[in-house]
Parts: sequence; structure tokens; C-alpha cells
Amino acid sequence: MKGMLKISAISLVAVLVATSVVSCTAKNSNACDGGKPVATKEEAVSTILRAAYAGDADEACSVINSHPSTADIADGLKQLKSKLQESGITADNAVVEDTFQGGSLVQVRVSSGSKMGQNLSMDLFSIRGEGYRFGWPLSFE
Repeated sequence: MKGMLKISAISLVAVLVATSVVSCTAKNSNACDGGKPVATKEEAVSTILRAAYAGDADEACSVINSHPSTADIADGLKQLKSKLQESGITADNAVVEDTFQGGSLVQVRVSSGSKMGQNLSMDLFSIRGEGYRFGWPLSFE
């Protein structure tokens, strides 16, 4: 009887672990939209830049790993858009270069590709090796 209980307990733990792994990869509860992270840093940057220019909180939410309010996202996008306009950076001309990685934090330099343009430093997070999302509040300078 003891052996049967031990096997049942081990089986139950195995099922629970397998279920949590499948649930975790299928849905990211930390993500603003509950979805998976985007595959590349470039895709994450392009998405947040398009969202900033369009003022699209839903699009921004697809690359944010937190749960800010729509109003907070809108405010953050306005600030980012202002910085982007000063720097001459758009989603179409953005060039993304790695500058630093420490743990899950990835810092990138975003530029317009022009030698005359300014750079913008942005922080992303690598999510369990599955892709990338931005933390909140957005970190850029």
C-alpha cells in the first residue's frame, strides 16, 4: 500500500509539473496581453515604435511584460513618441544594436541609421529564452 501511495504521489507531481509547463508556455500571465513574447529584439522595438507613433495602446501591450493601465500606456507612448521625433527614429528606419546583456535584461541602442541622427537606448527583457518584451514603465534615454 505504501508503494502504491508513493507511485501515485509521484504521478500526481509529474502531471502537475507537466500541466504547469504547458500552461506557462501557452500563456504568459505576466504579459500585458497574456500572450507569448515576440521572437526578436528587432520585432519588439519595431512594434513599440509603431505603437508610439500611432498612439496604439493595444499594439504596445503586445510587447509589454507587465499590466499597466491603458492610460499609463498612452502616457508612456506619448513620451516615447516625443523622444523618437527628436531623434529622427521611426519603425521604418530603426537600426537595433545590442549594447549590454545581464541576466534577462537586454539593453539595445536604437538609431535611425543616419550618422547625423541621435541614438536611443532601450531596455528589453528576454523571457525564458522564448523571446522579448519591454518592462514597464518603458525605459529609454
